[in-house]
Amino acid sequence: MLRQHRGNLLVNPGSVGLAFKDFVSGGAPTILSHAEHAIVQAEGGTIEVRLRRVALDRDKLREASRQSDHPLSEFLQQQYS
Repeated sequence: MLRQHRGNLLVNPGSVGLAFKDFVSGGAPTILSHAEHAIVQAEGGTIEVRLRRVALDRDKLREASRQSDHPLSEFLQQQYS
């Protein structure tokens, strides 16, 4: 998301750690197969924002989740299948 509000620039590029598509009414989110981030540069009174997506390797994510003691480990393994 890139918006201007009352003279301020708002940037929310998404998530690198847990990018998801839908999370509505407490239901399970749909995990995306990419990470999202922004590159913000301010120079000489000019602001440049570049929104980026980077593909994720689902096999590596599933394996990392298996080896983790994260409370959402099982859920993430299912999402990355």
